Amino acid sequence: MKSNVFLSFIVFILFNSYGITVQVIDTLDKSNSGEIASIFDGGALFSSPLPFYILQFLIITICLSAIFVISQAKFSNVFSYYIRDHIQNHKFSKTLWLIIANSSLLILNAAYFKHSEHLTWFFRQWPENHLNIFLCWAIILTPILHAIWKSIGRRSMQLALSFAVILLATFKLTSQPNSSETLTNTDKPNIIIIGIDSLRSDIFQTQMPFLTTQLKKATLFENAFTPLGRTFPAWNTILSGLYPVNHGARINLISHENLILKERYLPSIIKEEGYRSIFAIDETRFANIGEHQGFEQTITPRMGASDFLISSIADYPLLNLLSLAPISRWLLPEIYANRGAAKTYRSAAFSNIIDRDLPIADQPTLLAVHFCLAHWPYYFSTPISPSRNYPEPYYPANLKAADQQLESLFSTLKEKGYLENSRIIFLSDHGEAWAHESPSFTNPQTEERYSVKEYGHGSSLTSNSNQVLLAFKNFSSQINVNQKKMASLADIVPTVLSEMGLKTSHQFDGLPLNSSNMPDERIIPIETGTILQVDDSNKLNIDAIVKNFLNRYQLNHSGLLTIRQDKIEEGLKAKQYGLRNLNIILQKEEGHQFSLFNKMNNTYSEYNDLSALKATHKNWFDAWCHYYEKEDPLCSHQQSHRFVTK
Repeated sequence: MKSNVFLSFIVFILFNSYGITVQVIDTLDKSNSGEIASIFDGGALFSSPLPFYILQFLIITICLSAIFVISQAKFSNVFSYYIRDHIQNHKFSKTLWLIIANSSLLILNAAYFKHSEHLTWFFRQWPENHLNIFLCWAIILTPILHAIWKSIGRRSMQLALSFAVILLATFKLTSQPNSSETLTNTDKPNIIIIGIDSLRSDIFQTQMPFLTTQLKKATLFENAFTPLGRTFPAWNTILSGLYPVNHGARINLISHENLILKERYLPSIIKEEGYRSIFAIDETRFANIGEHQGFEQTITPRMGASDFLISSIADYPLLNLLSLAPISRWLLPEIYANRGAAKTYRSAAFSNIIDRDLPIADQPTLLAVHFCLAHWPYYFSTPISPSRNYPEPYYPANLKAADQQLESLFSTLKEKGYLENSRIIFLSDHGEAWAHESPSFTNPQTEERYSVKEYGHGSSLTSNSNQVLLAFKNFSSQINVNQKKMASLADIVPTVLSEMGLKTSHQFDGLPLNSSNMPDERIIPIETGTILQVDDSNKLNIDAIVKNFLNRYQLNHSGLLTIRQDKIEEGLKAKQYGLRNLNIILQKEEGHQFSLFNKMNNTYSEYNDLSALKATHKNWFDAWCHYYEKEDPLCSHQQSHRFVTK
């Protein structure tokens, strides 16, 4: 028997060696250059839960591998016995079975996870419901069931199967709402905020029919903008009604001590009115949103450093197949329903955990859900065919899957009573840009051209990716009057509070969009994230980005990654700052120079310093010093200014 197990282990290693080697080399490249080690100092590492999370992952990986290797080794004897009339060499017949079993494993992996590194280009990718796929499952599972049968006996096997059926039935029943329970607080509406990451306006209407249908019943603000095109800063604006310069989330994963107080966020404000608050997101690596923003419940993958580490090395066929089962949410919390683990992400998994964890609508609720499928790297495991004639072939497929998630969410909301009385907000935190369509501007005086290539989002103030989806459903008709005016994500909190008739002592940067006093023109502050450069192929150089940025972060005692305090100033300097109205963008250049871009005619003008800007565009000077006076010392040397925001 030992020789069988050894042979099974050797065959297993040979079949998995390519994919494992690729991931090991990538991990060693990062660790050899010191980026990974720079994050984990010993004190924080061993005082955090990270070692336990890693140990959990390793134990499950080892146990799963052992079960597969041993069960296939035992079953190879059975296979050899039944084909003895055809193949008399028992060692050869055993090896043949092990080759068949490991090939079946990689065929299943290729069918369900076509972006996996484990020879998916070699093994034919049959559809998931193909007869050959069912046959491969039988080849994988039959030896395991046979080994259990032989080990514990028939009666024990029957008891084990009965227990498993009871557990599955219990899991199913507890995930369904009790139809006798209904919403008890119909006088206060549920506030439902639905975000879709990286949403482009040019294509979602054709790829997202459910969202498009919903928007036809809503008030759509066509001229809505994000103040900062990154998820974490944008959502802090959405929830606080403040611009990044005032709420503090100007860099991804900045520590909570750099943010405004918890009481300033919408969940805390309406908690006094009897509201509970729930936040759901399927990608948390750069957006630690939850308790500090006032949410009482979060529905997310496991947050923190374990997410970074495990999701990046978890492409392993046995784990991949295990992640298909709902129980892997507890066994593999860094992988299941985690958009960050793109190779294994299945869009239905996130819908399932929302359906299971979202309570019955028995009290007024603020529910915020953010779908990250459309975000880079633009692929995932769900089998939707790519569009080869689109700049990013998998981006349309991502939108289709996100639309299915949205439809599933509405089904859950209806079933659990949330749509009985609700105010719904549809939004995107930012858009998405392809490098070939980056805008270009001409200086009429010098004929010089200005252009910045942006791939993705958050790296250019002039990019169209800063325009966002913003729509309000079931709000009062007064909001329709302003839908052609310029809007910002900072307007959401004031609009919600105005709609609910709630007063608060807090001041907001945003404006209530249902107000009869909305200005016809307004100027808002905008800024980039840390600017990410594209390579010669007009794509992001991910290896260079990781190498440059990993040493910014540190592990805290809760197991979360945050930017180091001594790196915040460096991060702020690696950004661009500016202002915008509907068509004009002011951008501060290196030194004290400014550029003013006109998106109507693609021209720009330059100003040597703040006084030159003031001489010709005093309204832009006043707005600049209103928002950035603390960061621009030259504002204090200029004549006092007064900028009216409302």
